[in-house]
Amino acid sequence: MNSLSMIPIIYDTLLLLMLFILYRCGKEIAKTGKIWSRAGITAIITYTLNEGLRFGRGIDYNEYWRTYEEIGKGWDSTRDVVFVYVVKIFNDVGIPYQGFVLLCSMMFIIGVLSILKNCSQILSFSLPLFALFSLLEVENMVRWYLGFSFVLIGLSFLLKQKTLYFLMLCLLGCCFHIGLVLIPIMFYFIYLLKKPLLPPYIVIILYFAIGFFFQTESMLAFSDSINSLVGFSERADSYISRADYWLTGGNGGRFRAAFPRKTELVLILFIVWYGFKVAKTSKLHLVYSYNLFIVGLLLWPVANQIELLWRYDAPFYFFMSIVLAGIFWAVRSEKLIKQPILLYLFTIMTVLYVSQYFRGPFVRNPKLYMYVWNHTNETPMKMMGIWTDQNEKSANAAEKASK
Repeated sequence: MNSLSMIPIIYDTLLLLMLFILYRCGKEIAKTGKIWSRAGITAIITYTLNEGLRFGRGIDYNEYWRTYEEIGKGWDSTRDVVFVYVVKIFNDVGIPYQGFVLLCSMMFIIGVLSILKNCSQILSFSLPLFALFSLLEVENMVRWYLGFSFVLIGLSFLLKQKTLYFLMLCLLGCCFHIGLVLIPIMFYFIYLLKKPLLPPYIVIILYFAIGFFFQTESMLAFSDSINSLVGFSERADSYISRADYWLTGGNGGRFRAAFPRKTELVLILFIVWYGFKVAKTSKLHLVYSYNLFIVGLLLWPVANQIELLWRYDAPFYFFMSIVLAGIFWAVRSEKLIKQPILLYLFTIMTVLYVSQYFRGPFVRNPKLYMYVWNHTNETPMKMMGIWTDQNEKSANAAEKASK
């Protein structure tokens, strides 16, 4: 085998190993309730190394690679001040871009552990699931999820009713990416709800109604309002100048469907229905996670067709992992799904959904799944070209399948 053909095998092996270690560490952290323990530090190091040593995964990853080097050469960027300041410090002391990626990965897993430790009974399941379900977005949107890491840490304080710490950490997160500002606001107001947002049958009806009736062209009504924001920031102007494009699809949403593939759709229906039952019980305190997931789910048919909106929806949708972990716990300890055929179907759909994260390297360009040791002469522009070509192929395949 040549080195390129080995990339998928190495990627899947390391991903599986990371998830297994996170599962084992989650079991140990659940006993102590401490992140800064041997198990917690092992989980942080494992995730940080596996994700922090990735290479070229995502258009934004490569865009920030180029930005990082340009700031180091003296480019006076007007992007969010804390981000630029940290990048300048890293460049001044000679830390390459990969060091910054390692920092982002470390902060994200610390944020994940901070929020998940509040429900220790399901930590062994929720930790690997949250890491897996957020994987593709976190790998790509480097600065966005560095800022979101602080929001997650802040949420752990909000759940302890320490609102001031929540606000301070969210403010710090927004200093890394000002676009995040709407997320902590929504997180706070959803936190005020002390029972499930909607009954599951209403959620399902709304989900399908939104998916069937939404048209991306309707977003053009917001184009003039967005154009009035020109001058807000350098990065914002790059989006505002192409508002029509981003509002009706963007770099990845143009040919996406309103609904996921059938296996994922069936699993979602299971999570909505049985997650509601688990959330209503007081044992796991999953009302907040369930409500965040429901908001993410109801926005999904729209967000999946508009790439820019997906950036806002994904942080809500990730909480599906916590709800799913709660269902696993209830199935095992309380026999939540009593009908054997439904239990088998739920198990099969879960396995199929998880398996898609392992199929990707074998059906797409292996260079999309490289680690730093696979890096040869790739530049940011070369890598962005590979990602653009792959996105076009995926878009064309999706368009043909919809006809």
